[in-house]
Amino acid sequence: MRAYQAPWSNRALLVMVAVTTLVGAGLLLLAWRSDVEGRRMRDAPQCAPAQVFTSAKCRAVLDGTVTWITTSQAQVDVDGHHLTMPTAPFKNLPAAGERPARATLYRGKVVRVEADGRLFNATDTPQDSRDFVLALGVFCLAAGPINALALLARRGSGQKAGRRGGRGQQAGLRAPHLTA
Repeated sequence: MRAYQAPWSNRALLVMVAVTTLVGAGLLLLAWRSDVEGRRMRDAPQCAPAQVFTSAKCRAVLDGTVTWITTSQAQVDVDGHHLTMPTAPFKNLPAAGERPARATLYRGKVVRVEADGRLFNATDTPQDSRDFVLALGVFCLAAGPINALALLARRGSGQKAGRRGGRGQQAGLRAPHLTA
């Protein structure tokens, strides 16, 4: 007696659900890791003066000057250090020229700049990537099973139609070998 083997189409559905579930779970773990790092950044202790521009796990808020801002980068001078921060594309750039700013540094990198009443966040911060990765992970976890259920439901309705004679017989068509 042979063991039951699922048809290939069912195996493909199982593989699809398994892959999307694993990808979704991996993305959720990555989002959780980014959230943990974001909390570490938010709750980091204040930097000692000697630690501000090092990779020490501390945070500092310093006065500086924004020298230029583009749609993808901002350059800030803080205590004689020229620091560049990647930013998300945004509209309504402030006018060119130097302007006073407050820069937040974490592990020696600029993560946030406030200038002219506007707040510019760095794109490479853990918190920035967390929201996108979380949404993508939830989508993957939901998309696989929902798609599989939709395909099974469509297949189930197609099998019922096939038992009734299918589309050809419903339209009055007959198979060629049965015609007289």
